[in-house]
Amino acid sequence: MAAGSSAVAEELGPEKARSADERAASSRPLNADEARQFWSFRPLVRTDSPSVKNPAWVQRRIDDFVLATLEANGLSPSPQADRRTLFRRATFDVIGLPPSPEEVEAFVQDNSPDSYQQLVDRLLASPHYGERWGRYWLDLVRYCDVPESWAQTKAQAWLYRDWMVRALNEDLPYDQFVLRQLAADQLR
Repeated sequence: MAAGSSAVAEELGPEKARSADERAASSRPLNADEARQFWSFRPLVRTDSPSVKNPAWVQRRIDDFVLATLEANGLSPSPQADRRTLFRRATFDVIGLPPSPEEVEAFVQDNSPDSYQQLVDRLLASPHYGERWGRYWLDLVRYCDVPESWAQTKAQAWLYRDWMVRALNEDLPYDQFVLRQLAADQLR
């Protein structure tokens, strides 16, 4: 290994390794005034909506920005999905399960203006919501309760899995979600 390089640099490969100057610059003390200029620390500023060629498509303020970006790239919005497709997409996206034919038909027949909002609220309240989205968190923390040798030493691991699913279903704030995982034994 060359002088000034590190094991991490070697692992990343020469094309991704930082130079000695770049490593030195990243280890200098942080300048707080300079850091406050980073975009995520600046106050939000209300901006004017961009003008678009097809204002009839716009339903909400954010649609102006989406449509302007599409138009700038020579694209146009997809046609609006029919109610059957919209219902299926929502159930697969939110809870990861297909709807029953009866549920689909009930939604298609419901012409109330807030039917889609009610659908989304119902899906978010479903226990399947936490099960679907919890699997991504469990993958991230390398949760496993299948291998026999592991299960013998961690027989209560399912308690963590079930707690995590409940936390998502109960909409536990993210800071509390993380804190309880990192310091659960210290909390009272």
